[in-house]
Amino acid sequence: MKVSDFDFNLPSELLAEFPSPRRDASKLMIVDRTTGSISHYHFNEIPQFFRKGDLLLRNSTKVKPVRFLATKEHAKGANLEVLLLRLINHSSYEAFIDPLVKVKVGSILLFGDGEFSGKITAIFDQRSVELAFNYSGDELESLLRKFGKMPIPRYIKRKPDEMDFERYQTVYADKETALAAPTSGLHFTHELFNEIQKKGVEISDFNLEIGLGTFNPVYVDEVLDHKMHTEHYTISEKTAQKVNSKKKAGERIVALGTTSIRATESAFKNGILESGEFDTEIFIHPPYNFKVADALITNFHTPRSTLLMLVCAFGGYDLMMNAYREAIKNKYRFYSYGDSMMIV
Repeated sequence: MKVSDFDFNLPSELLAEFPSPRRDASKLMIVDRTTGSISHYHFNEIPQFFRKGDLLLRNSTKVKPVRFLATKEHAKGANLEVLLLRLINHSSYEAFIDPLVKVKVGSILLFGDGEFSGKITAIFDQRSVELAFNYSGDELESLLRKFGKMPIPRYIKRKPDEMDFERYQTVYADKETALAAPTSGLHFTHELFNEIQKKGVEISDFNLEIGLGTFNPVYVDEVLDHKMHTEHYTISEKTAQKVNSKKKAGERIVALGTTSIRATESAFKNGILESGEFDTEIFIHPPYNFKVADALITNFHTPRSTLLMLVCAFGGYDLMMNAYREAIKNKYRFYSYGDSMMIV
């Protein structure tokens, strides 16, 4: 297939700059693959679409507040955006800097109104840098937590604020490993989870460290020519056993988010879901034979994205593109802070 097959006209006003007033107040589209029907609800009505015996599989990763504003030493008004990617050693991080052309090896960046600084000691492939801070260890981590902002997606033009610390994080977030939120889970409240569990639904968690690659544009013309990003994930023995038990019993696995699909499809080998820590570069696009998930809860994704390709593989290309046209017609909000879809 061609990447252009996944293109559509998305009005800019449908890109959600802010979350809904309440987590569970977003719109919910139900897409039935058996009947081809598309129906409209609100997210707080989602418990009715679960069945007794279902297993809800969710990514419990927590977003790290690693977005910063910095200025170059001796420069006036030259704000730079810095996103810390990974710890290299006790005082150095790999980081994205925007705009990168404004810095070079040896540049010193000031953070927190000059409270601490970092020196660029290397530039990697013109894409990221090594940033060596003038503090290290726990002292550095304390400063980073004091001044760090949530790395909300770049399509959101406003600056991150205090609200994002709560709303760009799921209520079940546990292990702080991600640079982006598993956004399909942002709609859930503790009350909704309780209501779902009262129906006889079980919940199991895993951890996939969502990276910035999830936002990577697709520049090639042919889908198969796209190079997928790598993400690290961990599936516990308890979660693997629960999934395998449910599959053996013929019960339904409901994947909460595309990361749940990526992790389980990558770890499913020789007829079972394996536990452990792994890296995955899996690229799911039509046609694809899914081995684990039987239903999927996901947000609405942008045109030409790998996330949309995964959803089309799961729901069927024609049905999903029709659902997206229906979403635009009904003014559903798209992307991280947008509305929700459940494919059954």
